[in-house]
Amino acid sequence: MVRNALAALLVIASALTTAGCLERSEEIVIRPDGSADVTLTFRGNPGDFDELLTFPSDGWTVDKRVEQVKNDKGTSEEHVWTAKRTFANLGDYPDCFAAANVPHRDRLLHATTKLTVRTAGGRRVYEFERSWPQTVSGPTQRINDAFLEQPEMKAFLEKMQDGGLAKLSEKEAARFFELATAWEIEKQMELARRAVEAWGSLHNVGWEDRAALVAKIGAAYREAFTPAKAAEAVKKFLSLPEDAGLKYATELLMAPRKAAIAACEATDVARKFGGFGAAYESEDVAVRLGMSLNDDRFKLRVTFPGAVVAGNAKPEDGNDRVALWEFDGKDLQDHAVTLRAVAMEATK
Repeated sequence: MVRNALAALLVIASALTTAGCLERSEEIVIRPDGSADVTLTFRGNPGDFDELLTFPSDGWTVDKRVEQVKNDKGTSEEHVWTAKRTFANLGDYPDCFAAANVPHRDRLLHATTKLTVRTAGGRRVYEFERSWPQTVSGPTQRINDAFLEQPEMKAFLEKMQDGGLAKLSEKEAARFFELATAWEIEKQMELARRAVEAWGSLHNVGWEDRAALVAKIGAAYREAFTPAKAAEAVKKFLSLPEDAGLKYATELLMAPRKAAIAACEATDVARKFGGFGAAYESEDVAVRLGMSLNDDRFKLRVTFPGAVVAGNAKPEDGNDRVALWEFDGKDLQDHAVTLRAVAMEATK
């Protein structure tokens, strides 16, 4: 996958944060009275189960296991998490599995579930709906895509495919470092604008003060990467062993952000309302969450007591009572995803 070829690049540039190809499968079996049995399965590599992932716990029967999977390169481990629960009312299905005390819980992935059961014209009608909101990571993803499409960067990545930075000459490594730094700054400024806008809207801060905060953040990055400082950083970066160099580069790229937040928090407007640093972190979590979903695959299978007659689901061959949906996590960057199905059965 792309992230393996970019391993060194992602560490340098504070990572694309695409955690991996996690498959999120859900099976819902609806009974005539509207109750439902739910089975939720997450399947992926160890690195896919990161701090941004939330999974059922309280009230669910949970099983976590590791399976050995054979592929073209041999055998690898695949983590499989399964949770089961019966709901007397599917409307009680939680929109988020994170505990109430989880920091930035409101920025994690949420999904609303609705089921209406009614009788009309001598038939019982089941109306099901599941909705995921649009993520906020689209602009950052587009920055990443544009960066990775640069011919110069493509050439570097191809050369680094089987040897990392060691495959680059000293001049090429310096240029690579320069490009990665510019990329990270562009992403951080996008995050800064988001954070200032969110915090400013919350406290009704005027546009002049918002613009001043964004400018202050930009100044912190310009100060950190003057030509002289950038040249010195490249020189040190190239003098270190690869692992140490990558760690140094990551810390170097994150230092201006800390300084920028501190500078903003010291302003009169930020002191007046407070919470600027927390708002910045919250926006960062939201962006990283959206990025972490890029390679995820969502699958939902709902079995109704009667035949599916409407909605946007795919049918299952040989079973008209089943509604199927599949989509990629990256789809959520551009729009919300809402799945609907209507099923009907004759009443006795």
